[in-house]
Amino acid sequence: MKKKVLNFFGVALLATVILSACKPTNEPVKVTGVSLNKQILSLVVGTSGQLTATVSPNDAADKSVSWTSSDNSIVTVADGNVTAVAVGEATITVTTADGNKTATCAVTVVANAIPAESITLDKTEHTLNVGDDFTLTATVLPANSTDNVEWQTSNAAVATVADGVVTAVAVGEATITAKAGEKTATCNVTVTPVSIPAESIALDIASLTLTIGEGYTLTATVLPANSTESVVWTSSDNAKAMVVNGLVTAVSDGSAIITATAGTKSATCQVSVKDGVRINGVIWAKYNVNMPNAFATTPESAGMFYQWNRKIGWSSTDPMTNSNGGTTWDDTNAAGTEWETGNDPSPAGWRVPTLAQIETLLDTEKVASEWTRQNNINGRKFTDLQNGNTLFLPAAGGRSDSDGTLYGAGAGAVGYCWSSTQYSSDGAYFLHFNSMNAYTNHYNRSFGICVRPVAE
Repeated sequence: MKKKVLNFFGVALLATVILSACKPTNEPVKVTGVSLNKQILSLVVGTSGQLTATVSPNDAADKSVSWTSSDNSIVTVADGNVTAVAVGEATITVTTADGNKTATCAVTVVANAIPAESITLDKTEHTLNVGDDFTLTATVLPANSTDNVEWQTSNAAVATVADGVVTAVAVGEATITAKAGEKTATCNVTVTPVSIPAESIALDIASLTLTIGEGYTLTATVLPANSTESVVWTSSDNAKAMVVNGLVTAVSDGSAIITATAGTKSATCQVSVKDGVRINGVIWAKYNVNMPNAFATTPESAGMFYQWNRKIGWSSTDPMTNSNGGTTWDDTNAAGTEWETGNDPSPAGWRVPTLAQIETLLDTEKVASEWTRQNNINGRKFTDLQNGNTLFLPAAGGRSDSDGTLYGAGAGAVGYCWSSTQYSSDGAYFLHFNSMNAYTNHYNRSFGICVRPVAE
């Protein structure tokens, strides 16, 4: 039993020793340096000036210092108070008790006071970021003036000054004043936020199609989110599309590249401007296709008739001729599962609409349509109920699928416009409209009817 008790106390003693060895000790903070509020001092015999020592770091354990003069017959020093004894020059030295760190001030003693006649600064205004500093240099004339330069700040919360060294504290403005006797000079200091460069910039969309007069506000996202870089917007062609603070406005038919720049980073959006009309989200051409790759001249013009998936146009009035100068109607149905790009007669930047796009015109909750007469031509007008835009389609009739004879055109009783969507291997969908209503229909591909394009 006695042996067990001894073992227990032995373990406890060992644990105590180990814990004592691991316990952290609080080492005193050592001095790393010392500075003076003045490096140059001028005095008249019999006068004195005060020097202030600052020991670093601020939490140093021992901040005690000692003062010495290189020539006590010229100047003496006690606790930083310098007294001029006789004409001459001497150096005052402050030394820390911890580490023997030193700083000095050169003292000049003259017999009589020489007042400053002027004082100027090397800068009258300066801008810097929070946390930065710069040094102002004061020039006093005459050079042997006994007036020492004193420094002041109008707002220490924004910028401080010590012996000409100005330190930015917070965003704002302050005036630094240097005074020598009765003379003063000032420097206006502007403190800005710390510059944080943009690492990237992105736009919400990379491409955009607008009709003339329409606008769209692009959103730029700059990273990091606290970047101080401002976004600058430019357009490659203000005659086509202009941009102000991200708001793009379509000016004329064509295209432009909108660029958003933040510092050295940039992002672009390709803007296409169409001379068309937006109905229920789809941009429609104002005119039917006439000759291949060209529009008719008015909204009321039928243009030329086209067979599905073919690029040959046929006259909408007799005598019957086509865009190649031929007169023989082709009653066969073109192959293909959709209207191919190479066979599309629409001008550049436009194409034959899909069935789904045609159906947007028939959405009665968003689009109203009515049979009307425009410039003595019957047709159907579609009105976007949200933006008020209107689209007129002429009742131009068409040409028979079998022999090309005109159908429904003379009386202006019915109109048709192709879609690019097939119905079957022989048929395709189109918009069918008359004085009663408008709807989608399908018929043989050799049927000759109008093409009203949409924007690509």
